[in-house]
Amino acid sequence: MKIFLLRRINQLLFEKSYLMDSRVKAGTLDMFPLVRKTCVKEMIPITLEHLTCLGRRVEDYFPSNNVDGFYWIRNPFVKLTDSNFEMCEEKELAPLSSDRGLRMNHAELPPDAFRIPIMQEYPHIAKKAIKVLLQFFTSYLCELRFSILNNIKNKKREKGFRAFRKN
Repeated sequence: MKIFLLRRINQLLFEKSYLMDSRVKAGTLDMFPLVRKTCVKEMIPITLEHLTCLGRRVEDYFPSNNVDGFYWIRNPFVKLTDSNFEMCEEKELAPLSSDRGLRMNHAELPPDAFRIPIMQEYPHIAKKAIKVLLQFFTSYLCELRFSILNNIKNKKREKGFRAFRKN
């Protein structure tokens, strides 16, 4: 499943944002090649304001998404360490996690071919898994759109800097 990969991508986005912020506070704009060529002292406050705003937006779109308690979605046969399930969910998960036939199917089938047939038999677990997975899919779509808008914005900014340098 891509959920764990998406979590890592989000974590890298946070780390990169923090790194850029700390470098700009130190007076270095080397990670912004177009800005680096202009007057650095004038650009530092503008860049800091932009990064602060960007950081807030990233936190809004990608809240801290700890997936450690959701490994049961990837593999429902693992032993659970903490129980964040309601009683009806635990009642469904117990027979699911001990079914040897399903365990063999899980190893042999792709994730969708394994999960779709058992959704009706275990509706509470299926609903909980879908709620968790949709959250990450939505974050991924936001990140994708954010990246597209960021590329458009950078291209426009580059054109503005070129016009500024010509004058």
